[in-house]
Amino acid sequence: MPGGTMTSKYLRIREMFLLWYSITCLEVFGVTAETCYSPVYLELGRTGTIQCSFPDGFHSVQWYDVVDIFGETAILAYDESREKDGPGYWSGEFDIHPDGSLIIRNVSIEHGTTYTVTLFQTSQQLPQHYQVHVKTIVKPLQNRPVVSSCENTNGSCYIEWTQSTNVSCQIEHSRPAIDITWSLRNSSGDNIVPSRHESSSDATTHTTATMLQDPSLYQTNLSLYVCKADDPIGLLDKTETIVLLEKKDIDWSLIPVIEILGERFSNVNLPCTQRSSQIVVWKKGESANDLVTTVHDVLSDNNFRSQVPERWKLEANSSLTILKIQINDESTYACHSYDSKMESFDVYHLKVIVYSSPVNPVIDGCPSDSYCVLEKNSNDTITCAVRGIRPVVDLDLQSFPPGSPDVSIINQVRTILVSNDLTDVILTAKLEFRDLSSTRHTLECIVKGDNARMFTTLSTKFEVILTDRIQPSETPWTYVIVVAVVVVCLVSIACIFSTVKRQCHRRRKEHRQQTDERYGEVNVEDTPLISVDKDIFIQQLRDTYEGLRNSLRPIPYFKNILRQVDALFLDVGIHHLVTGTQCRWSHLPSYRDVKLNFQAASKIYVLEGDPGYGKTTLTLQLAYEWCQNIPGTLLESTEILVLIRFRQLVECADIFDAIKMTLLPNESTLTKEDIKTIFATSTVAILLDGFDEYPESDRFLQSILSDMTRAQNVPRYQIILTTRSLQLPKELPPNAKRFKLCGFNSEAREEYLQKITQKNGDTAMEMRKLLKDDPIIRDICQVPLFFVLYVHLRSEGGIDNDFSSITSFFRHIVSCLHFHFKNKSDDDEDVNNFRLYEDHHEELDKITFDALMRSGGKLHIKSEHLPNQFVEHYVKVGILQKEERTVIDDTPGVLASEHIKTEHIVAFHHSIFLEWYAAHYVAAILSTRSTQDHEDGWEILDDIDGHRVPYLYRFVCGISPDAAEHIFSHLRSTEDGDELAALCLLEQQGDVGRILNRVDELCSKEIMLTPTKTRLVNRSTIQMMELASSNNVDIPSLSLNDFIVVADEETDELILGTDLRLPILQTLRSLWVDKPGYIFSHDDVTGILKYARKCQGVKEITFSNCILPFLVEDEPAASIIGEGKIQVSWYTTTCVIYYIDAESGKWKNKDGADELAEEYYKTEVEEFKEMYRDMM
Repeated sequence: MPGGTMTSKYLRIREMFLLWYSITCLEVFGVTAETCYSPVYLELGRTGTIQCSFPDGFHSVQWYDVVDIFGETAILAYDESREKDGPGYWSGEFDIHPDGSLIIRNVSIEHGTTYTVTLFQTSQQLPQHYQVHVKTIVKPLQNRPVVSSCENTNGSCYIEWTQSTNVSCQIEHSRPAIDITWSLRNSSGDNIVPSRHESSSDATTHTTATMLQDPSLYQTNLSLYVCKADDPIGLLDKTETIVLLEKKDIDWSLIPVIEILGERFSNVNLPCTQRSSQIVVWKKGESANDLVTTVHDVLSDNNFRSQVPERWKLEANSSLTILKIQINDESTYACHSYDSKMESFDVYHLKVIVYSSPVNPVIDGCPSDSYCVLEKNSNDTITCAVRGIRPVVDLDLQSFPPGSPDVSIINQVRTILVSNDLTDVILTAKLEFRDLSSTRHTLECIVKGDNARMFTTLSTKFEVILTDRIQPSETPWTYVIVVAVVVVCLVSIACIFSTVKRQCHRRRKEHRQQTDERYGEVNVEDTPLISVDKDIFIQQLRDTYEGLRNSLRPIPYFKNILRQVDALFLDVGIHHLVTGTQCRWSHLPSYRDVKLNFQAASKIYVLEGDPGYGKTTLTLQLAYEWCQNIPGTLLESTEILVLIRFRQLVECADIFDAIKMTLLPNESTLTKEDIKTIFATSTVAILLDGFDEYPESDRFLQSILSDMTRAQNVPRYQIILTTRSLQLPKELPPNAKRFKLCGFNSEAREEYLQKITQKNGDTAMEMRKLLKDDPIIRDICQVPLFFVLYVHLRSEGGIDNDFSSITSFFRHIVSCLHFHFKNKSDDDEDVNNFRLYEDHHEELDKITFDALMRSGGKLHIKSEHLPNQFVEHYVKVGILQKEERTVIDDTPGVLASEHIKTEHIVAFHHSIFLEWYAAHYVAAILSTRSTQDHEDGWEILDDIDGHRVPYLYRFVCGISPDAAEHIFSHLRSTEDGDELAALCLLEQQGDVGRILNRVDELCSKEIMLTPTKTRLVNRSTIQMMELASSNNVDIPSLSLNDFIVVADEETDELILGTDLRLPILQTLRSLWVDKPGYIFSHDDVTGILKYARKCQGVKEITFSNCILPFLVEDEPAASIIGEGKIQVSWYTTTCVIYYIDAESGKWKNKDGADELAEEYYKTEVEEFKEMYRDMM
């Protein structure tokens, strides 16, 4: 019998007493809910559990379905013997879990009540009571709010709206009822809008609905609404449904249509005016009157985008890219976009053009790939055709030059055949000749008509010989003359060949005699035979370098204004890395102070420099000096100079292959083996420019070293390579010599100004004033490239003065390049295309970013992914340039004429342009990410080495404030990211308070300036401190590491090294000067003290790893110390700390008791000199 073992059926007498006592004293002991969860939501028709977590080993548990349990019978009891009892258990309605939780086998509405559970921990203790409120629920049929007129249920839909359209949102059959509201979503958030609510119920569930009645529906053409459910208990999987409403009655025919031409199989980008739009809708149709929505997207919601047709790509900036366009893509396209403040409408008509095959008209009877001469009688017909062209064009046959009175074209008949949307146009005509004395006439078949403008000029020129007008008597004489000329030519060639052969033999003999005289007794069999090849080789190299000498374009778009490198080059000195106990950079007044030593073990010289510092210009100057045999130069003892840019090494097998293909003329008869022979007995300098621009530079450098050293092929050689700072070869030998270019200091800028503005004194004066008064211009112009551009553009009157950042300056430079080119065009349609190319370069941005990140930063790009017209435009503007590359094709069966051929590659004018366009791609990606979720935007940032491409970070932050948020947060989370964060900070504009908060964050840590960092980073750090000082932001500590510090007597500013200036910083508190191996003079210390007093906020100055004067008692240093406001300390090499006594100017130990005796001072100096002996 069930339950027979329990006293009083359910409770023993002791337990009943304790239960009664606990109930009557409930207010004393209280009821806690820490163990049982309440309320509990249980779904109707399913098994439900009232969850409790009782301690292990409890004595018994009783469950009641009432609040007041006094005198009530438990529906289920569970004792220490783990036996279950009670009417609820035996009826099968309830069960219990071993941990005491109550199980309801089939939840019904009646189970929605309050349950009480009593817990006896032991039979002697008072029981604990817990109350649990159970609420029954029913989940609705759909897992989110459902909007009428929406076909899908994925949470978003698009509705074309009219005033008769009812937009309602509802949730059906839920328990309890769920409230829903309509909100208008924009950049500021969600705002609840008016709506009409309805509800209904049955015995178990409720249905709620709301009808959209927002007045703003009548005011805007594109709106984003959200139906939101108030669902605190989680009946729904999603609580929002987003609806994009667009007015259906927009008259698109009123919007101007822009014609876009696209070559079949190319990619075409259609931009939206609102590039930062929140909402975008793209439509397609035969015309503006029958547009149909094809794609819609809410850029802030990755789940909203509709299905995109095949070959369509919706870009982050709202533009539409159609990949590999087909003929059926020829349609009208419209973009409707909205950014919460303004909406825009753009309409394009895409015309797909297909060039004929062959491209130019074909003359019947002529080959399509070569110039043709036809023999015709007077009455013969001439046929000209283009086949497979789109759109249809007209053909015209005319004399050349046009208007020639000698011939007329008559009876022109045009036939047009259409197949698969392509057209064959065939023109037949007859010729009428007026000049009967002439038998040869040049004609031209040219594409004309309204559609001819869509193509580059398509024409074919050919000659016609009238055979029926040649006199019979003339023919034999013609053949006789031709044969005679051929015979004479062959005899002449034979004579010349014989003469050259005799001269070569004579010169080989003379050279061998000279070699014997120079080197003494030489085993002739072991000596390479040089002959005249060496002289020819050197002369061909000089011819190549002479062309490079005259190739400098200070302003890229002035292609007709070329300057000689020696006319523009400035020798502003160079830094040399001195190795020893400690490495340090030492300044050399001139690059000519560096000499190549061909006998030294070190074979590599590295020339470092930030982008725009003139590395390539210096290589051209060296080539010029070598060609002119100028004495006292770096290459003075060099017989052979090889100047190659790393990006020219594509497809080159080795260095000798590269020389043959890039430096020697195509007609050169010298072979790779000849070059190796010449190298074997020459002093050779190999100058490799742009190590950082070629993805496989390390491999090729090792290959060159291997080629040079293998079997002592070239015993006397040196390699000089140029690269960006911090981008050194991975396997750089420890004995390699390293040098670093200086920027333009004030003296260099003045010298360059005098060179360029000799005839315009007013411009020079104005620019000097700007450089003095404007800190932004002064900072920008420390980079030689920027200064040269600035000077020449100012001279041409094409640049303004108002720049707040590097980004604003470079944006202006790019705009000037485009503006000048547009001004040279008189065609309004061309100008419209120019504007399109200038404003929309998204595909170039992506290609550039890929080149920068994945290909080692090489300058040349894969232009085949860009439309030809776009590439040609950017080449003419001066941002891109075409470079020639010689390619050797050894494919079996290749024609002799095709064995060596020239190809063109497309590259950027300078690497900074590369970073500029890559920055646009990064900014576009980051701008679409939520500013609250930085992790979402950091994936692309993980691939960027900011120290390698610092301008990229600066440009991104200047282009997009939203992107700057991501970058700043990302950099603060990375090691050494604060320095790059300062770069980003200097480009930002807008919320001053937010910017200053960031300045405060960056300045709160110790700031360090050191020559091991790039000038760009050091200068940006100084600018950040200037910003902090001018806005009363504290700078707790500044450390100057390994700089020679000198004070400017006029301004009291500190000059760090050769070209870095530290301005007065009013909020600086502590200054630390660490200069290993340096002895400061009284004047040095006085200058630093005067600087500190000018800063006003400086409380302490610390010197370390250096020697200071024994006494600091000369004026005005003594007076500054005597004021007692600045504490000056000195950390000596013997690890003793001294402080200057304010009264005596002598050094004392830290407690001020003992002065530094002169004999101990001398000991300090001697130990210091011994420690830094290699650096003294």
